[in-house]
Amino acid sequence: MPSNPKPAKPFRTYSELVELLKFRGMDVKSSNDRAIRKISQIGYYRLSGFWYPCREIDVNDLGQVVLDAKTRKPRRLDKFMSGTYLEGVLELYLYDKRLRLAVLDAIERIEVHLRTVIAHELGRLDPVAHEMDSFINQKYLSDYQDKKTGIMRNSWREWRHEHDKQLSRCSEDCILWHKLDNKIT
Repeated sequence: MPSNPKPAKPFRTYSELVELLKFRGMDVKSSNDRAIRKISQIGYYRLSGFWYPCREIDVNDLGQVVLDAKTRKPRRLDKFMSGTYLEGVLELYLYDKRLRLAVLDAIERIEVHLRTVIAHELGRLDPVAHEMDSFINQKYLSDYQDKKTGIMRNSWREWRHEHDKQLSRCSEDCILWHKLDNKIT
């Protein structure tokens, strides 16, 4: 069992969590009901990553920043800096969410485009090029010994076997049509 140097934090209700934020200096300009609803929807600890930079930095008696012994970064206190408010944290969370979705959308478009171009160009060379050894990186065609089991393996043969197994089990209409139209078994 892994050792946990810090004791588990006590359970708190959503309203207790909102009160804890207020006690630590966060301004909750919206109603308590809205704050409770947002914490229950998003999660206290998920939001804590967005308000973490708003926590005060620990300084010693000489006014020097105290560094965390492990991370060597400034140690943060539980108290929030003046001007920290829940609505701002929620706005930051929503901005981050929209940014992640926009990036994922762009990546997906690029991925689909690249797959389409590759499939089209390989199809020009041979309609079943994806099954041909000559189009595969040679390192995947060679047998190798599995370091854990000592068994001889071949990535390409394993991929082909799994591909054929999945294709034979598939009941998607487009695959069934292709099998029937081309008499593939």
